[in-house]
Amino acid sequence: MTKAIRLREHDSTPVVETFLPDAYIEGPAVELAAFRKPRLEPKLAVVLAADVPAGASPGDAARAVTGVFLTVDILDATADGFESAAGGGFLLGEQLLPLELAGELRLRLDGELVAAEPVARLGDPVTRIAWWASEVGGLHAGDAVLLGFPAAGVRATRGTLLLEGPLGATLSADLRDAA
Repeated sequence: MTKAIRLREHDSTPVVETFLPDAYIEGPAVELAAFRKPRLEPKLAVVLAADVPAGASPGDAARAVTGVFLTVDILDATADGFESAAGGGFLLGEQLLPLELAGELRLRLDGELVAAEPVARLGDPVTRIAWWASEVGGLHAGDAVLLGFPAAGVRATRGTLLLEGPLGATLSADLRDAA
């Protein structure tokens, strides 16, 4: 994976942030001590199988997208207290899911449901990827695009994280205080 991009909307305005490749956290353990004030957001991510050039049509973008993955975006606070991707990271599920999903994403911490949102609220990922490719001069095969999700972030605490998605897909991690 060459880089990861967080794409979400805030007040109907697209917000996009780029992660460096080392922001990908290979679970199953996440050391919370590495973050200032970590918050968790359930999302979907697309890992591009082919380049998407600037000016690509949604059809061109669709050919570069083979499916989506469950992901948990770990947001962190900057030194001045603002929530940011700086110092954050993300967990990426292993199961490739089709683009046409129905159902919900449900985030649980130690079995307690802390966030749930219908996948339909995400919108059309292919259109969003085509738009973003035009904004940044193109995207490349291997890029991971984190598609923003309207579920509110929740404070990360020690315990077991479980993200449940459509078609029985799950992503889990052990959130630890310190090694």
